[in-house]
Amino acid sequence: RVIPSEPGNVTTSSLAGADFENMRINDISRVAPDPKTGDVRITMDAQRRVTLEGSIDDPRIQQLLVYAVKSYDNAGIRRDTLDALRARTKSPNVRAALLYTMEHDSNVGNRLAALDAVRGMEGGDDLQQSLIEVLEHDRNMGVRVESVDVLVDHVEKEGRDEAILSALERLATN
Repeated sequence: RVIPSEPGNVTTSSLAGADFENMRINDISRVAPDPKTGDVRITMDAQRRVTLEGSIDDPRIQQLLVYAVKSYDNAGIRRDTLDALRARTKSPNVRAALLYTMEHDSNVGNRLAALDAVRGMEGGDDLQQSLIEVLEHDRNMGVRVESVDVLVDHVEKEGRDEAILSALERLATN
């Protein structure tokens, strides 16, 4: 049985038949054998591996993917998450996550992948502002060049936009 170390943290349940191969043991803080009974008490922090499967339209899955693309440490997982999200760019949460990644991801490849994902997105002030922000401030020249290409694509698709043209002219003089 599982005994909570602090009230309310863990529910008491049976570990009979538990799958320890799919459980990540983070910390074993105590192993206390009872010489009278032969039982042992193990105090540990553990996480169970969970597989979540379903439609990207499921709010729980979408929320987890948005969290992963914005906050997860592993750049490869963030990239795989971008690939999953790119099919749902009309969702406001996905759109915001892609724009965030474009501007803030520490990995150049992920910023480029986000730029590629927004290439087919419907235009809007948020997209325009993010592209200009990347163009003006990204430290990688390849990312800045790609943002110009995406801006130009949007101008060609949606027509002349004075704010974009003004930003491009301002940057051309620098």
